[in-house]
Amino acid sequence: NLRYLDWGNESKTPLVCLHGHTGQAHIWDEFAEAMSDQYHVMAVDQRGHGLSGHADDGYARDRFVEDLAAFVDALELKTFVLVGLSMGGWHSLLYTADHQDRVERIVIVDIGPEPDAGSKTAPHRTPTPMEFDSV
Repeated sequence: NLRYLDWGNESKTPLVCLHGHTGQAHIWDEFAEAMSDQYHVMAVDQRGHGLSGHADDGYARDRFVEDLAAFVDALELKTFVLVGLSMGGWHSLLYTADHQDRVERIVIVDIGPEPDAGSKTAPHRTPTPMEFDSV
C-alpha cells in the first residue's frame, strides 16, 4: 500500500511528486504549498519509504515504476505533471517512456547517471556489496 499526501483543489491539474532514495512524501511540503494554487499536488511515499508498506517483491526499479502506474490508475488520472527527485527522477523517466500520453510535463531534479554507466570509466567508484560476520 502506498501512502500519499495531497494539497490544493482536485479540479486543478494533477501534479505527482516522487522523492529520492532517502526521502519520503513530506520533503515536498513547501513546494506543494507554493504550487497548490495552480495544481492539485500529490506526493507519494514510494515503497519502503515514509509510511508506505515494505514490499515482499523487492525494490527493483521496475517495481517502483509499476507502483506509480498503479497509483495513477487508482486515482484515475488521465493526464498529469510528474516531478521526480533523484531516485524518483529515474522512476519518472521510466514511467514517462511507457506512458507518454499521460504525462503532460515532466520535471527531473538532480538525477545522477545510470549506476552501471560509471563502472567502465571509474571502476573504483562502482559500489560493491559489503559482507559482515553475524554476531
